[in-house]
Amino acid sequence: MKTKQIFAGLIGASMLCSMGAAATAANVQQQEKLPIVEEKQQAPERVLTYGKIESIQKENNMPVSITLSRLKENGGTVVLRIDTDTIMFDSDAGVQADWSTLKEGDCIYAFHSPVMTHSLPPQTTAEAILTNVPQDAGAAMLHTVKEVEQTGDGGLRILADQGDLIISVGKDAVISPLDTKNKVSFADVKVGDRIFAWYDMVLESYPGQTHTDKLVLIPAGTQVEKPMNQTYHILIDGDMMLPQKAVVKNGVIMVPLRVAAEALGCKVTWDGAEKAATITDDARTMTVTIGEDLYVSAAAPETDLIGMTAPQKLGAAPHIDAEGYTWVPAKAFEVMVGYQVTQTEDTVKIDPQS
Repeated sequence: MKTKQIFAGLIGASMLCSMGAAATAANVQQQEKLPIVEEKQQAPERVLTYGKIESIQKENNMPVSITLSRLKENGGTVVLRIDTDTIMFDSDAGVQADWSTLKEGDCIYAFHSPVMTHSLPPQTTAEAILTNVPQDAGAAMLHTVKEVEQTGDGGLRILADQGDLIISVGKDAVISPLDTKNKVSFADVKVGDRIFAWYDMVLESYPGQTHTDKLVLIPAGTQVEKPMNQTYHILIDGDMMLPQKAVVKNGVIMVPLRVAAEALGCKVTWDGAEKAATITDDARTMTVTIGEDLYVSAAAPETDLIGMTAPQKLGAAPHIDAEGYTWVPAKAFEVMVGYQVTQTEDTVKIDPQS
């Protein structure tokens, strides 16, 4: 009897093992039939890079591409395409920078598209070029606002980019617009806007966390206007090209006063005590003062004539550059009377009127 019970138990155990093995095999077959899904990592919105400018390609005196030399481990040489939406940014001052200051040999930071061509060197589009980054401080970081909320202490909490960074903004943080003509507050920061933020450390959490006390706001849809030209040739009396180039200050074309005036046959005197320069020709005289946007001319004393123009503001005051040249608006020569100032795409012309 006992033998039969043992035999029956062995058979039962064998059946259970067989059933378990069959079930395991079935599970293996089922697992083998499941599709393999690869987790796709989302591409970053923008990429930060650093390097030295090897060359600058220009059209109409404005950069259209920058060849950037980088360390081999950072990707090597890359060509950054510049378009009308590319921001030129002074990271130290927190304002837009002048494209004409960019030169070969400069070291810059750049935020660019993650998409690159397969050419050699690869090419990509620059979203922002950062200059003037202090050696003892990090570059301003460019982010897109994904979520934003005001905090109980009067600051802001910004979830940036693809939700991978939380930026805490202190209640006393300085916020300014990219366009310095406007004023902004925390209430103006909206989803979809871009910001430049300055910070040092990011906590290694997810999302990462950091703190800033300085923001520059770029509202969504902002049209970043790249000036058509920042430097112009100066052509005097139809055929005399000056070695210096005109520059743009506050949107006003400026020319070197003494060089331009003497090329036109005028006499220039300087009063160091008053910081004023006087231009005189056969018929008129005009005195301009450093730092004063006010221009008026009168008949030259030797003419015994009476006649003074109405005082005019031309949008920029005379200034002295680092090399000692005094610069005035080109239009100041029209205030002088007897001269015509015209402008083409890359040249400002000053001609005596007959």
